[in-house]
Amino acid sequence: MADSSTQDPEPSTSGWDAITAALDKLYPGQEPRHWGTLIPYSLGGPDPLPGLSAYLHEDESGVAHWHFVSFGMSELYEKESEEPDISGWGFEFTFRLKAKAGQTEPPKWPLGFLQNLARYVCSSGNVFAAGDYLPLNGPIALEEETLIHAALVAEDPELKPIDTPNGRVQFLQFVGVTMDELAATLAWETKKLLKVMQMNNPFLVTDLSRRSILEDPSTAQTVALGTARDGSSSGVLFVTELGIAESRKLLGKKSLTVSLAAIAVAGFQASLRGRTAFGRPFSLAGPETTVTFVPADSFSWKAADEGHPAEVALSASAALSLAKALQPVRGDYSVPDLPGLIVRVVPSQILDHTGTKVVEVIG
Repeated sequence: MADSSTQDPEPSTSGWDAITAALDKLYPGQEPRHWGTLIPYSLGGPDPLPGLSAYLHEDESGVAHWHFVSFGMSELYEKESEEPDISGWGFEFTFRLKAKAGQTEPPKWPLGFLQNLARYVCSSGNVFAAGDYLPLNGPIALEEETLIHAALVAEDPELKPIDTPNGRVQFLQFVGVTMDELAATLAWETKKLLKVMQMNNPFLVTDLSRRSILEDPSTAQTVALGTARDGSSSGVLFVTELGIAESRKLLGKKSLTVSLAAIAVAGFQASLRGRTAFGRPFSLAGPETTVTFVPADSFSWKAADEGHPAEVALSASAALSLAKALQPVRGDYSVPDLPGLIVRVVPSQILDHTGTKVVEVIG
């Protein structure tokens, strides 16, 4: 028998244990469904999250949902980062999905959804925070017929931030929304729209079968009044496709063409109404270029140059005219108040999980 004093100590799982302890308090006595990765991400595996768990949550009315929680965006084992107060990226993902009647096992597709979020953070270095929004470029679950095509980021309603031996961890919940709800968010504010949703959905459960909350006249009025009062808090609209080209027409007249995908039109309209009309700038940010729209008394533009993005200056009335003229349909759009500015809408292609097969075209 080997001398125990010479054996390597067991690796610390203090970060993992702290998350588990928080979940045990929320779900006492419940054994979660758990999935782990076969090959660690650090050794070339495809999945950044070494673990995902799902708990069955039943409220007082008997309505059930699956509560998914990630393990791996924070430091689960030994402390490695140089930031003593923050564990890893500082958060773990959560996602609540309405359970179907009689369902005894959670669906597997949310695992891929959460792993994709983790891949984005690990590859880009960009972190999420409560109040963020995420267009999904298609249905949140490709195998389901659903209007949920985007997500908002909230603080988990029940899992509060915890202090672990490796630093603080926050639980960020991704909440599925429809495209018109996303547009309403961009025109107003994520956290305020989430509060409206919580009036009838306190745990912010994603329900793939639901219609938009804006189909309810009372809710739509609440959102409209808040938007008219506050304007938009979103200074940047991230789009998957964006092109900017300056050209010279006959008689020496210049034009500026801003190209974007049909799926981004609603967000662009919301930003024109909720930012420019309130005297606030905003930017369209694509993978390779950015254009900033700034409020001004008169119309002008500057093409992009080294170190500076393209810039369009326009009045509130012109912004509202452009927002009214745009449609999520292929074509060139312009308004008399903005001579020389062309907004070109191109079709959006939505790919399946392999990234190769087109499953839907918008516009």
